Amino acid sequence: MTAAWAGVTPGRAATISEMLSTANWTNGQKNIGDANFAAGGGPAPFDTFIGDKSNGPDPSTSFTFSTYGGPIASPIGTATLEIGLYDAASPNPATEVSFFTLGGVSIASLLTTALKATNPIRNGEVYYTIDLPSTVFSSLATGSSTVTLGFTGQGEGLLGPSNFIAFGLDFATLTINTGTTPPPTVPEPPAAALLLTGLLGLVALRRRGVG
Repeated sequence: MTAAWAGVTPGRAATISEMLSTANWTNGQKNIGDANFAAGGGPAPFDTFIGDKSNGPDPSTSFTFSTYGGPIASPIGTATLEIGLYDAASPNPATEVSFFTLGGVSIASLLTTALKATNPIRNGEVYYTIDLPSTVFSSLATGSSTVTLGFTGQGEGLLGPSNFIAFGLDFATLTINTGTTPPPTVPEPPAAALLLTGLLGLVALRRRGVG
């Protein structure tokens, strides 16, 4: 578990991040295998194969980000949640998310959209990054946010669709961008330009005097 933050001061931009567990597998890696995945050594529920494709029931889990710092006084501008999802392959990714919440707010539709865009891999891993909606910002600002995740329906087995679905989490990373960036300063004109302007002004005054 790692956490990093910088200057959570009202009105000043900062990026806050907390990663739960570590990324043991690369994005898109195939043929990992349940036993290899579970040997990753991360804290539960990470590096744990969740569910039973033959006997069920529908698998679910939860995890909490709690060391990224809080309460956050600066306004939150954007936030993302990235997960390394093992397996969770389904014949129909559009209907496999049973629930997905952060701070009690449903973000299931966002994960569904991501799964439809990039199908999960049976025995493999895919990274998914969710742009979090502003409705969860108040929960993030407290400094502790719990995520719940559950899947439903058939999965993909070696010989075709399985009775139930199963999945694992390799890691999860929360990133919060806070505050506002001050407007860029207007650079002062170079000294040479100021001197030239002054000289031109003197020439103009002399010409008026001669006239």
